[in-house]
Amino acid sequence: FHPQGALPSIVRTGSEPAEVAMLLDRFNDMAHRANESDRGMHRALDDSRRVQAELAQVLSAREFEVRQRTAELAARSEELSAANAKLEQLANADPLTGLANRRAVMAALDLASRSAIRERVPLSVLAVDVDHFKAYNDVYGFPAGDEAIRLLARTLTHAVAELGNPTDFVGHVGGDDFVAITTPDRCDALAQRLIADFDRERGTITMVIQSLGKTTQEMRDHYKAGDSIADFVGPLGMP
Repeated sequence: FHPQGALPSIVRTGSEPAEVAMLLDRFNDMAHRANESDRGMHRALDDSRRVQAELAQVLSAREFEVRQRTAELAARSEELSAANAKLEQLANADPLTGLANRRAVMAALDLASRSAIRERVPLSVLAVDVDHFKAYNDVYGFPAGDEAIRLLARTLTHAVAELGNPTDFVGHVGGDDFVAITTPDRCDALAQRLIADFDRERGTITMVIQSLGKTTQEMRDHYKAGDSIADFVGPLGMP
C-alpha cells in the first residue's frame, strides 16, 4: 500500500540483467526521495525521465543483440543443413560415376516396388552388365576400365534423360553393374538406345552389353506375375 500521491517502488525479480537492475535501483531510490519532500518530487521527476530514457536505450540495444544473435543462429543452421545434405549426397553417390550407389539403388528398388504393388502399375528394371569386363581390365588396366565405366554411366544417363520418364531412376550398383528403373513402355527403347550409343562412343573399348535386354524382359515378366522386385536383388549382383 502506498499513500495517495506517493510513488511506488518497483520490485526486482533478481533475474534482470545487471544494467537493468542498476536502473531499477536508481528509480526506487528516486521514488524514496520523492516521497520525502516536494522538492525531491521535482528532482525525482527529472531522474525518472532520465531513467526511462536510459532504460529504453538499454532495451533497444538488447533487442538489437537478440535480433543479431537470432540471425547468426539462423545462418549457422542453414550452413549445417547444407553440410548435412552434402554428406547425405556423398553417402548415396558412387565416387567413380557420381550416380546413386548400391545403398541408394536398394532403397530405390524397395520404394519403386512397394509403390508399383500398391498402385497396381507395371514396372521395369534394366539390369545393365558389361560382358568380358574383367578381361578388358586385365588387358588394358584399371584406368581404362574406369573410363569405360564412366562412359557407360554417361550413356545410360543420357538415354534415360532422352527416352525415359521424368521419374526414372539410374544407379551404379558397383563394378560394371548398373540399374535403371523405368516402365515397360520405355524399357525396350532405352535398352536399344543404350547399346547403340555405347557401341558408337566406346572407341577402342571392345565390349558388348548382351545381358541387358534378356534380364530386363525376365524381370518385367516376373513382376507382372505378382512378385516383388526384391526377388531380383540376387540377379542384380546385390546379395
